[in-house]
Amino acid sequence: SSHYVDAVDVVETEPWRIAPGLFTAVEIMAAVGKASAVTTKGARVPKRSDLGDILHCLYIPFVDVFRADGFMTNAIRSANLPTVKKVSASLFDLVRDIQDVSEL
Repeated sequence: SSHYVDAVDVVETEPWRIAPGLFTAVEIMAAVGKASAVTTKGARVPKRSDLGDILHCLYIPFVDVFRADGFMTNAIRSANLPTVKKVSASLFDLVRDIQDVSEL
């Protein structure tokens, strides 16, 4: 039996199924870039912490609740990913969201 992955299978498969963490982080990076590159008054200046926040998004497909600041929460939600379950924008929301998923 062969242990290689056929390139055609990779192209035809939804990418988030092959590498869910990487796919999620790349999509969030694009959403953050878009929000920071907008030339209107609502544009946000990129922060040094953005890269760390994006790298933390690698965990999203593997957790039931993910905590992020307000900007990253909006970026995650705007990316509309199949891997996101719940994103909490505050510690108050986090407690409520953990309680919600624990009742399922």
